[in-house]
Amino acid sequence: MLNYQLVKKVEKMPFTISVERVPWGNVIVKLNSSKIVSQFLTEMDGFSHNNQDVLILGATNVPWALDSAFRRPGRFDRVLFVPPPDKDARKLILELILKDKPIDEDINYDGIVKKTVGFSGADLNNLVETACDIAIENTLDTNKEQNITNHILKDALYRCLVSFEISNVLKSLVRLNV
Repeated sequence: MLNYQLVKKVEKMPFTISVERVPWGNVIVKLNSSKIVSQFLTEMDGFSHNNQDVLILGATNVPWALDSAFRRPGRFDRVLFVPPPDKDARKLILELILKDKPIDEDINYDGIVKKTVGFSGADLNNLVETACDIAIENTLDTNKEQNITNHILKDALYRCLVSFEISNVLKSLVRLNV
């Protein structure tokens, strides 16, 4: 459980900066060039004089690829592994994401959850967004409003899994310099 006081302090912070990979057309520009790393660390080091109520968190799926300058003491020197959500958490996440969506009563959350082992919250959100797209496609094809059904969620899951597999193959090809 998150500490309530900590959450309240974080809510009062004036801003959040998210630094990730930035899509640039069909190319992904990795924000780890030496100039960007240097500038970011310079800005971060400037907080050492007046850092009351400043909390800087970093998150990555590839900690081994971080520039070593980020990992020096006083910077991002502590590592906390956050595993993908377990079965109960995935079910709760799905229920929250689907809460305001037009869904049928036939949704089998437990069945979908069993097939999403290893999915992150973002993966589950992508699954629901894909299901929404399918429902919209069906609505346009039939001229009748289509809610998200269990069948549509299964179809969306299949599309997401195919997409993950294609992505994994492409990553492997990049690693092999093919």
